[in-house]
Amino acid sequence: MTLEFEGIFLVSWIFRIVILSYVTNQKINLYYLLLPFIFLGIYIINYDIVFWGEIFLLPLSLIIVKKRFNWNWSQYIFYSFFPFVIFEIFSNFANLYDRFLFRLSAAQWYNFFWSSWIDYCLGFLFCFGFFKLLLIDFKVISEELNRQMNFKKQVSLFCYSLIFYVMSVYLLDNLIHLTEHGYIVSSIDFVYLRRNILIIYLIFTIGIIFKMNDQAKKNKEKELQESKDNQLKNLTSYSHHIESLYKEIRSFRHDYTNILVSLNESIKKRDIDGVERIYNAVLKESDKSFYNSQYDIAKLVHLKNLAMKSVVSAKLIEAQNRGIDVSVEIAEPIGTPQIDLIDFITILSVFLDNAIEAAVNAEAPRISFTYFQENENKILVIYNTTADYKIPTKNIFQYGVSTKGEGRGIGLSNVKQILSKYPKVTLETKSIDHEFTHELKMHEG
Repeated sequence: MTLEFEGIFLVSWIFRIVILSYVTNQKINLYYLLLPFIFLGIYIINYDIVFWGEIFLLPLSLIIVKKRFNWNWSQYIFYSFFPFVIFEIFSNFANLYDRFLFRLSAAQWYNFFWSSWIDYCLGFLFCFGFFKLLLIDFKVISEELNRQMNFKKQVSLFCYSLIFYVMSVYLLDNLIHLTEHGYIVSSIDFVYLRRNILIIYLIFTIGIIFKMNDQAKKNKEKELQESKDNQLKNLTSYSHHIESLYKEIRSFRHDYTNILVSLNESIKKRDIDGVERIYNAVLKESDKSFYNSQYDIAKLVHLKNLAMKSVVSAKLIEAQNRGIDVSVEIAEPIGTPQIDLIDFITILSVFLDNAIEAAVNAEAPRISFTYFQENENKILVIYNTTADYKIPTKNIFQYGVSTKGEGRGIGLSNVKQILSKYPKVTLETKSIDHEFTHELKMHEG
């Protein structure tokens, strides 16, 4: 392997993979790490494949992991072409800057042994300088790309523009090569044309990335504000629920006082029939009211996090209002796991919404919420009854797959994508005998 050709090819792809990891908000896994060396192997075995089709190497490689990472097509196109395009643009600008800095012509700079190394290293630094200068938050952009709720037009336009730019550059590079080697004769200055396309597209990229980044942040702020409003509303509802239980207990205590007075009078008079009548009419069944599921919600007091408490209480009160029997098991005070709070709240909301939708149609509607600490693990178990004897759990986490009808099945798909960010979190889903269970184990060691 030579530094001048194979070496610079390998380094250029390492830089692109680092950019890919940054924009996808993922750590460089083993597959990403191997890609530059796989491409180098192709380069060594058959250079023509790389020469004529280098721009297709990353898209072909990422199609393999598209399903695993649960990317939609917009995400796939963006991640396949953006790292290549942005690195190519800034490497070319680095080339122009270096030639200007050292006062060299294109031919003189090309003949310098370290020219490509300097261009690529400087281009790589320019990329991240560009990201930091514009304060681009690719984590937020990635979430919006996944949902495409508020800037679908911008996403589609940018994805189409990436493909257009890549194909234009691919065509022009080949025309430049064929012209330089005398295969074709043309009066068009393809180098000049390519340079102008690069400048125009850079300006376009800065504008649309800035627009997408700004819109994504506004959407995030709006979502956070709505979350805070819902949290306040849910906590108010929870407080009213606890207050109603307190009033019920006070009323029960008052009634019990009157009953005990009546019993006392009957005992003084040795009226055994009266004692038996009061017991059978009132006391015998009175303790059952305190086993009603509405009192279980009071156990949510053990949840330390207000956001979590507000969401869970709102969902469980909704379940009770829809005629579902609810039980809560939280034995002692417990906080949230070592997961981003918004991610954890999203998971809770999806699981509880699905549990309510399934249980309400069951013959015996029932939901159970259990949350506890076991050694270094926080464990969340959400159980519900179902109308179906068994629900196939193999495909329910795929985008668009749902037992609730067409156009549903997005929630669990989002859960799968969220959990892919946390290697220490495991989810076990079971369904049998009209019962459905999610068990989420979150290791904190």
